[in-house]
Amino acid sequence: KAIDKLDLKVQYFEKIRYKKVEIFLNPPIKVKDITIFDKKILGKKIELIPIEYGFRLKIGENISSKIYKYGQVIKSKRFKLIIDKESNFNNSIYFKLNGSNRNIYEKIVRRNLKVSRLKDNISLIKVAYQDASASRATRYVDTLIDVYIAQSIIDKSKKNNKILNFIEEQLGTTGKRLKLSENQLEEYRVSNSVIEP
Repeated sequence: KAIDKLDLKVQYFEKIRYKKVEIFLNPPIKVKDITIFDKKILGKKIELIPIEYGFRLKIGENISSKIYKYGQVIKSKRFKLIIDKESNFNNSIYFKLNGSNRNIYEKIVRRNLKVSRLKDNISLIKVAYQDASASRATRYVDTLIDVYIAQSIIDKSKKNNKILNFIEEQLGTTGKRLKLSENQLEEYRVSNSVIEP
């Protein structure tokens, strides 16, 4: 749920000097509606080369001869997706497809996430997450904690509802028994002419 809320399915990069630096907040493009046909594409950087009337894609050493437009469905042997332009840019933008939530957890999150109890007798936990992007690390931990708290509330509500249902059933059963006892006592009084003082 935390991975869904943060949308870690795609990572974006730009080349600054000779290094590719990740753009976590406000990337100039948005890759959406992704379907993966070849899992070998996962984790590889795809270069989007802007040109006058759209863009070209470069995967490894292969540059597509086809010119794509923003917002159009792009289908290849490896994937199907749509790329929207969010803001203007002149230099190449790189993006990496991370796959399903399970794949993201196994390949990215799991090795960087540490969750431990502070002490055995205290119900507090420590959550630590390391990432190249400090803002993504902070947002992931915040989102993970929010999801955990929301799930905890749901679980407690279910437990409380079961307890309430049990109590209501017992009250109903006890009420019926009490009514039966009252009726039997009333019949006894009437049949034996018992008068209360």
